[in-house]
Amino acid sequence: MDLVLRVYKDERFRWVFDDTEFNLSQEAFVAGMDEVIDFITKDIPNATEGVEVHFQDGVGSDEFPFVVLTHATSIHHPKLGQSNYYYCEQIDKKVWICNNMYRYTKETPQILCVWATKP
Repeated sequence: MDLVLRVYKDERFRWVFDDTEFNLSQEAFVAGMDEVIDFITKDIPNATEGVEVHFQDGVGSDEFPFVVLTHATSIHHPKLGQSNYYYCEQIDKKVWICNNMYRYTKETPQILCVWATKP
């Protein structure tokens, strides 16, 4: 997986993204992923106005600080489909990667590296 999403904070102060191709509008990052994004954007000025969040399978960035998410648990919900929990050592928390991520990949990465840059 090599995915870049433009992420911003909405009027409710949630980290969200839009993707017209998949008809997603203000899709929120929750259950720990919001805290991961807080962590990777803490040194980026005006990050809440918009950053690019990079998700890469097992490979981090040479240029930017990144967090490592290690796969912990897969869950299959009859209506929602596949979703996964990852552990993030940097914030010492289990985080949820929702089923919408499977619009971008069919695989479940065992290690995800995540970092943010200004667009």
